[in-house]
Amino acid sequence: MKETIEAAAEFYDRTDTTTLPGEEVVVEPARAPMVSRSVRFDLATMRRLRNAADRHGAGVTQLMRQWVEECLAYDETAARGSEWHRTINEVMRMMPRWLEEAHQRAVTGSIPAPASGWSLAARWREPS
Repeated sequence: MKETIEAAAEFYDRTDTTTLPGEEVVVEPARAPMVSRSVRFDLATMRRLRNAADRHGAGVTQLMRQWVEECLAYDETAARGSEWHRTINEVMRMMPRWLEEAHQRAVTGSIPAPASGWSLAARWREPS
């Protein structure tokens, strides 16, 4: 067996295979090479990721890659200076603080009643 393998290796080393008879083999170009990166998550976050992946019908790695690509596309669009993206970025930046304030008000029981006619849509409406 070893001699057969060595003989085949020697044959292919010395032979231009493009001149051999046979069917033409079309080789599809490979997709862009993927690079691996290790990310550490606490157990609770990993559990949430698995649940999200199940809901989306995807694997955890596939979902994380999709989300990263979506966030990068959004960030690149925002970096070009769209007013809409700057507004959304500001809202997203402020959201943790607003949620924390709302949580504190709920815990302490100091939730103010909304003013008459108040609505979230009216609060975010741009001035005319």
